[in-house]
Parts: sequence; structure tokens; C-alpha cells
Amino acid sequence: MRVYLEEIGPSSTISSADKDLRVSTMKETRIYSDSGILLVDSDGLRRLSITDGPVRSLSIGGKSATVDTSTYEWSDIEYQIPIPCMEVEIARTKYSLTQKSPTKFIVESVEGKCTECYFETDQDTALLANDITTLMSRLKFC
Repeated sequence: MRVYLEEIGPSSTISSADKDLRVSTMKETRIYSDSGILLVDSDGLRRLSITDGPVRSLSIGGKSATVDTSTYEWSDIEYQIPIPCMEVEIARTKYSLTQKSPTKFIVESVEGKCTECYFETDQDTALLANDITTLMSRLKFC
């Protein structure tokens, strides 16, 4: 599930992060075409399957949030690249309280520009507010 805070968007920039946060960045290559989105990994190509879920609004720490319960799954290996297509390299930076924390703040960027930022979690929304509030307090935005 993804949680989007209204006040944090692609124009937001993280100026610093608390030294106790876990931070990891990985690059992935995606191929966008009329027939879908593919991920290029070391094994080959995987197709993204998105199953729409309900979207609802809620307040987290006094801030407006949108919760998207859609699921994102990568398929087994595929062997053909659809034509025409567009290849995009995306840097995904994850911020979390601990290595096994169920809630992570994700920043996706292309060519150094943020394209999407959201919280990713599988936990119940009742427990979610505390993790998001704690993560927000440890990230400094400018």
C-alpha cells in the first residue's frame, strides 16, 4: 500500500536525514510501451501488473494523506521488448527507521529530478500514523 502526503510532492527536496535512518538507493531500468511497463533486471525482463484497489483519504499527524491500496507485482521473466518503447533509468531511494521497518519513505527520481515520493507499507493504517510521523520528524525538507 502507498501513502501520499499532500504536503510532500515531487517539488519537495530532502536536505538532510537523521543519521540513525537507514538509507539505500538502487537504480532500475524500466521500459514503457503501449503494452505495459517492463523492468530490466539481471535475469531479463519482468512485466508490471497493477491491480487497482480502493483509494481513501485520512489525516496523519494533522496532515492530509491519500492511501492507495493498489498492488504492484512483477511477473515471471519475459523475452520480448515491445516496439515502440521508451527506456527510463529510475533511482529509488528508501528511507526507513530500521532495516526491517514495515514503513519506508520512497523517493523516485529520473535524471536527478524527483518524479514521485510516497510511503510504502503493508501494515494496518492504525499503526501507520506513528511510523510516518516518526519518519517525517527525522527527514529535513527544504
